[in-house]
This record gives sequence, structure tokens and C-alpha cells, in this order.
Amino acid sequence: MYGIKNSGKGASCTTTKGTKTYSCISQTLQTADAKHSLSSLINLFVSGHMHRFQYTSITHSPEQIVVGTGGVSLASNHPAKQTSIQFGKQSGIVNGLSRFAYMTIDIDENSWKGKLVNPTQSRQPPATCSSSQSPVCKINQEN
Repeated sequence: MYGIKNSGKGASCTTTKGTKTYSCISQTLQTADAKHSLSSLINLFVSGHMHRFQYTSITHSPEQIVVGTGGVSLASNHPAKQTSIQFGKQSGIVNGLSRFAYMTIDIDENSWKGKLVNPTQSRQPPATCSSSQSPVCKINQEN
């Protein structure tokens, strides 16, 4: 479930009048999740793809973190601040950043926590994430 705004550059996605259209790519996954909820089985999706870092929190769905900040050209950061979004009938938030880093995640039986690490910076990590915080990730604007 990516939080991607339809840019009009070849994106094919259906829209609903009066709503912002995010997640054009994942409408099939959203439909499947609505019929067969993953929430009771999966707490977190972690993936890499977009040449940036992004988290998506959707009501009644697993959290998603996309880490693509590890050594290739970074994409521009959109949205540049936490943004409310609509995923089908569910609401959520999306945020991200475009800074070089990699993510470490510690997992125990009932929770997880992670942080983006930029080895060239000694300041705070660019982002920290945890199953026990809301929103699931916090972006450090100082870096």
C-alpha cells in the first residue's frame, strides 16, 4: 500500500468524486484487504522501492514502511509533511522524507521499533518508528 498521489504521468487509476486519490497502485490490494483483512495476521509491511522513505498508517490495516534511501538517486519528497488520506472507505496518514539512510528494526514477541540511520550524521536519526507510537513513524525535521 503506497501513498502515491496520481501524478497524471501515465498513472491509471479510478477516482471517486470528492475524494483525494492516493494509492493508485494499490487499489487491488485495498480491495482484497477489505474482503480478507490482513490486520489480525500481519502488523507491519516493510518494503523498498520508491527511492525514498515513506510510512503509511491506515485505520484497521497493518502499518507500511517503504525504505528506498540506501544509495541510489532519491526521488522528491511527496507529501513533504504528514498528510491525511483516504484508502477506499478507510482513512489514514502518509509521510516521508528523501535523505540517504538505511533502516534497522528490532522485533520482539509483541512489538517492534526501528530507526533510519545515516552513518555520516551524528545527530538524531532522520526518522524513528515503533509499533507503540502514533503515528507509527516520527520524522526528525532537524536533519
